[in-house]
This record gives sequence, C-alpha cells and structure tokens, in this order.
Amino acid sequence: PVSSEAILEQGEAMTSGLSGRISAAARLTRFEGARLLGEKEAAWVCGATVAGPLVFSYARWVLWRARKLGLTHLFFLARDAYLPFQAVERIIDEEQSDLKVVYLYGSRPTYYALDVEELGEREWAALTSFAGSGYESLANLSRVLMVKPETLVEVAEAAGVDGSDPGRALSGGELEALKRVLLDTPEFNEKCVGEIGEYQDGMRELLGDAGVDENARVGLVDTGWTTRSHAPLYRFVESLGSKQVHLLYLGLAGGQCAVPSDRVETFLFNQHTRTGWWLPEFDYARPLESLLMAPHGRTEGFLLEDGIVKPKLAEPENPEFLEEFYPTYEAAISAFLDNVKTLVPGAGADQGMAIVAGDLIHRFWSKPDDGEVLLWSRLSWEWDPLGHIKYPLARAYRFADVVPAALKGRWPMPYPQFWVGGARVLTAPGVSTAIRCVLAVRRRVKGLVARLPSALSSTATGLFHKLADRRS
Repeated sequence: PVSSEAILEQGEAMTSGLSGRISAAARLTRFEGARLLGEKEAAWVCGATVAGPLVFSYARWVLWRARKLGLTHLFFLARDAYLPFQAVERIIDEEQSDLKVVYLYGSRPTYYALDVEELGEREWAALTSFAGSGYESLANLSRVLMVKPETLVEVAEAAGVDGSDPGRALSGGELEALKRVLLDTPEFNEKCVGEIGEYQDGMRELLGDAGVDENARVGLVDTGWTTRSHAPLYRFVESLGSKQVHLLYLGLAGGQCAVPSDRVETFLFNQHTRTGWWLPEFDYARPLESLLMAPHGRTEGFLLEDGIVKPKLAEPENPEFLEEFYPTYEAAISAFLDNVKTLVPGAGADQGMAIVAGDLIHRFWSKPDDGEVLLWSRLSWEWDPLGHIKYPLARAYRFADVVPAALKGRWPMPYPQFWVGGARVLTAPGVSTAIRCVLAVRRRVKGLVARLPSALSSTATGLFHKLADRRS
C-alpha cells in the first residue's frame, strides 16, 4: 500500500508545502525507531507517520480557531482528545500563552447527569437509554444515574430486589420494581436527586477552578460525530456565565444538531453544512477512536479529595496493549511533535491539510500494512458506553463469510464498524480467494443484467429495421 509519508508528500501542492515538511518530520521520527522490532516497530511507525501528523494538524487548526474566535479556555474532552491535548501543549505559541488549556475528564454518563434537576420518567429514560439492554445492574445504574451504590442497594431492598451482587443483571421485572420505588418514593427520590446535585457541584467546582466564569469564552475539543452527548456539558458551561461556548470537532455527522449549529467548528467535515472532506462509504469513528485512544479508563464520576475534585476512573480497556505497546506509540508521537516544531510554526488555517489528514486516516483503515494489522488487531472496542459489550477491531474472514459476501456484493461486516481492511490482511489465502471470486462473479452478473435492457432494445430495433426493409 501507499505509505503515509507518500500521502503527505503528494499533498504538498494543496498545502503550500506544509505536508511536505510534516512528511520530513515523520521520516526523521521513523528513523529514530529503527532499532525496534515487531509490533513495537509498528507502534512507533504508526505514531510517527499517521497519528503524529494527524494530531499535529488538528492541534494547529484548534489553536487557529481559538485565536479567531477569541477563546480564553480550551477543554479537551476525555478520552478522544487526550493526544490532541498533548499536541496543543507542545506547539502552543507565545501569542496564545494566556490561553487556558485543560484536559477535562468525563464521559457520556457524566455529561448526561449535568442536565438533571429532578428525577422522573423523562430523566430516567434519558440517563439509561444509551446503556443497552439485557445487562442492567445496580453497578451500571449507579454510574449512569450518578447515585452512590449503597443508595441503590437501599432502593433495591425496598423494592424486594436482591442487591447483594451489584454486578448482577436485573430482570425486566426487577428493574421496573426498582425504578418505581426510586421515582415514586419521595425519600429515595430526594436522596438520589441530592446525590446527582453533589456530582454537579463537583463539576461546577472543577470548572470554576479552571477559571470558567462570566468572562470565559470556551472551546470544547473532541473527535465529535454528533453533539448529543456533549450538549449537556455545553449547556452546563453556559449556565456558569460563559460568554460563548464552541464545540471544536474533527468531524460532525448527520442528524439533528443538539446545540446551535453556528457553535460547532469542524476540521475534517461537517455533514450539516455539507462542507469538508467526507467519503460516504467510510466511517471515521472507529479508526479515529483507535488512533486517538487514551491510556486510561472512562470517567465514572468525581471524588473530592483534600479539597480537590478528581475523576473516578474505570479500569482501562485493552490493558495488555496499554502496558506493552502504548508507551512506544505515545513516545513516537511525542518525538514527532518535537521534530515537527522546528519545521512548522504554531497555529494555522492550513488550506488543504484536512484533505491530507483524511487520506492518512483512510489509508490506515482501508489499506493497512501487515505490521499495523498485527498490532491494532490486538485491540477490542466497547460497543456500549459502559464497556460490557466488546468486539475485536478485526478478525480473519472464514468460509462462512463467503455467502454474506455474495449476497451483499462486498466484503462483509460481521458487526458494526468492523475493520475490513485489517480482516482482509488476517484472512487465509483460500478464504480470500473464495470471497474475491464470488464478488467478481456478482459484479460480472450485475454488469450483464445492467446491459440486458440495452441489448434487448438493440435487438428489437434491428428486427424492426429488417422487417421495414423487407416490406419496402
């Protein structure tokens, strides 16, 4: 496949030479890891030539937009903005030394609870609707409701539900009984609302310590996709008196915008405004969330320790990967940022760089090399926000996948956001040949069927002319 460095070099004309300088920094960084072997070499090369240029380009754009918008604060939202946060801290220039840059821990459960002022049917549905079905437990409910586990055990006992095992999946009847007691019993309802309020107070204190007040102009930085999970945080920051709040995303997908659309800025694409670089057949979410992974677990809440609000973090996913390969990957990105800083100044609009960055992502996911596949296929990813349902990024195709390929006319996706590019590399030659053959046959048949109407029309026209000639 075409290398990432080649993609950067090919983009020189549209970036006024910028991507060429970034390519030089990537090559220099790659050479620095020449003594590494196996998957560690792949981790270094990917950090130096894919993730490094990506986070650097995005960070430059974020700083440029922050200057144009007059922002005073940038909050990089965990966990997708961990590496862009590192990049911004490294490349921020003297002109923006007064810009407050903070890595803000949080996740969908912690953000959704910021909107809650009372706990009724609507609030219960909003807080629990994203958590999936079939595995609701007291532990999960504690996370999404921002209520203490011991409080929910009390509610469970009052509802006649066994609360001795917080991790046990509740039946539909148990869950409904617990919900009814929690919502309809004033004592429990007020206690739960109070605990949600304590959580909100902690977040308010956390943001206050970061300087958010009536004079703040805030940018919330994340990969993006939709505004739904960030809308409660957006409203919460506004409620603190901030003059202006903007979402600075890598990309915005379709659907209804949950915040004013003029407050959303995007680097790669914006489907609402139909601007930017977008491939309809390509889902950016999974490759970006893999490349921009953070070395810590999701935020489950906040604790007050010694007068300081600190995040309560779950155990991270993929601990073996984080321990064995992530340090090498992050070190390569760090080395790249050091090297590129000498070649490229601080912030910039960088015309065309979004297209080049999109090409890097697309190459990595659609046409990975063997080393990248062996490394990144070690990862699993969480399908649900609580991390109970997980899938590997890719698995080898099997002969059982031949029939789905024939029916759908493409390499199949056994589950959502399946890494087709990685799976093709992992697949045994015999299986690959079988799938390619059925796809070729399907394309051939489809082509013949498409030409059939014109062929029949030509035949009919020819017969008509022959009959006309005979009559004449």
